[in-house]
Amino acid sequence: MNQCAVVTMVYNEPAFLPHWIRYYSKQFGADHCYIVDHGSDDGSTRDVDGTNLVRIPRSPMHDKKRANFISQFCTSLLEWYETVIYTDVDEFLIPEPDRYSSLAEYCANNQSESVNAIGLNIIHVPDLEQDLDTTRPMIGQRQWVRFSFAMCKPLLVRSPTKWTPGFHSSNHPIRFDQLFLFHARNFDLPTSLKRLEKTRAMPWGDGPPDHYQRWTADQHEQIVRAQAGLPKLRTSLHADAPHIKKHLDWIESFVKQHPDQKDLFYYNNGVRCDELLLIPDRFHGYV
Repeated sequence: MNQCAVVTMVYNEPAFLPHWIRYYSKQFGADHCYIVDHGSDDGSTRDVDGTNLVRIPRSPMHDKKRANFISQFCTSLLEWYETVIYTDVDEFLIPEPDRYSSLAEYCANNQSESVNAIGLNIIHVPDLEQDLDTTRPMIGQRQWVRFSFAMCKPLLVRSPTKWTPGFHSSNHPIRFDQLFLFHARNFDLPTSLKRLEKTRAMPWGDGPPDHYQRWTADQHEQIVRAQAGLPKLRTSLHADAPHIKKHLDWIESFVKQHPDQKDLFYYNNGVRCDELLLIPDRFHGYV
């Protein structure tokens, strides 16, 4: 049986899809990467470098339908693969570099049915960081992350999986390990504003009208700049580092106290993540 497949779903993603293909093809080979194209019409999926392209008809964005489809698609791939990973196109899973040389090595050694990533939002700090050079890896050019409960997603699975909308939780128990998710949605302010134009204009089938992907440009820029202004800390960024472990411990405590509400650990938990953490050199150049 093949070791690992990785899946994403896209609609007109010219900025992120090349990064996604480059990173995950290097980890597993292009022939084990699956791109579900939800009706792209900008040419961004015309040349996908030997990956597997699955085209589905364009329809309004519907998070519940998307989660249902991807759950069934990834579960079916488990007939042929030991492990399946799903990520959004702006999400990059990196195992602890001090222990694993690659994501493929991590998958080969993992025996858990599901692994939750340690969620980190890459934050662009416009006043400190230069304009992005798209010919170079983004991590290193962008040096700061913010811990995110919502990004602690169970994206690596080895048995049939039913994800909730947004892929924030699943039918599996919550389990953390040495696996980090670097979420690049706001890695570059001009790029994120351009992407916001697309998501604001496209039809939606569910979700609240004030969803962050429908904000005005001014709302979005205010949030990005507010996050960029948070206190900045140097840390090892290991899973047991204090500014990481305190949040993972809170999640485990919440799940023990509220087992029937484990899927809500990331939602309105009242726990603040009011600092930016410096990305150590060992992560530079991965993406």
